[in-house]
Amino acid sequence: MRFTSLAVITCCVFISSCSKREAPEPLSPKVMSVNGQYLIDKEEHRLRPVVGGTAHFNYDGERVTKRLGGYITISSAGGPSGFYTTDIYDTLQYHSPNRITITTKERIKDADIFSTDFKREITLEKGLVAKKITYDENTPHQYSDTIYYHYDSQKRLKKTVQYYRWNIITREYLFDSKGNLQKIEGTARYRDNGSISYTTEERFGSYDDKPNPLKGLGMWQDLFYRTLSTNNFTTYTFKRGRDIEGLSWVLQYDAEGNVDFSK
Repeated sequence: MRFTSLAVITCCVFISSCSKREAPEPLSPKVMSVNGQYLIDKEEHRLRPVVGGTAHFNYDGERVTKRLGGYITISSAGGPSGFYTTDIYDTLQYHSPNRITITTKERIKDADIFSTDFKREITLEKGLVAKKITYDENTPHQYSDTIYYHYDSQKRLKKTVQYYRWNIITREYLFDSKGNLQKIEGTARYRDNGSISYTTEERFGSYDDKPNPLKGLGMWQDLFYRTLSTNNFTTYTFKRGRDIEGLSWVLQYDAEGNVDFSK
């Protein structure tokens, strides 16, 4: 499978064509943290990521090397419960110009923790994301959790196809003339007979006119949607069957007029 390139303005994981280190797209200015209220995660995986809530980032030069902050499930008298801690974190390994691995780790040694290693591998072609594999040692190889990325002639994300357990999930991405994501139409079909399992519709709106500071952080699924557009959306709706979810935000800006997602 081959993929066309994705422009800097709309990419979710970008490897700079002019950088010998092949690092992800530099963040300028660097984003040091993102408040948990802005995160949206609609990807489906058998293994759920334990990262979440407010995210803090460490850098080596201009590339991200670590994300700190997440939820851990522990045992209690009333059953499993979760708490947020910066002792859980993601590390990034840049193996080659075409491969990045993200692994969730934790520093807590004395708690009774129910957790499973969560590993994702991002493969790139011509410096741009081509696929992402989410590893689960308990899932047979023929049902590996892999997402492929496709782009349109304007180098914007057009479609993702995820081979997941017994479903194949296809999402179509629609942008406006300004390069802002307007809608995602999703269809899940059963692998065995191709019939539709369910459909989804996601809408994005009320964009500001400020540059998007999160473009280099799209390797995380809960930040993915916010990395795709030129500007920053403030309304979001998700519909699956009769279930409808709506979210809205009042964005905060710094003295230079840039969005401050840490607040």
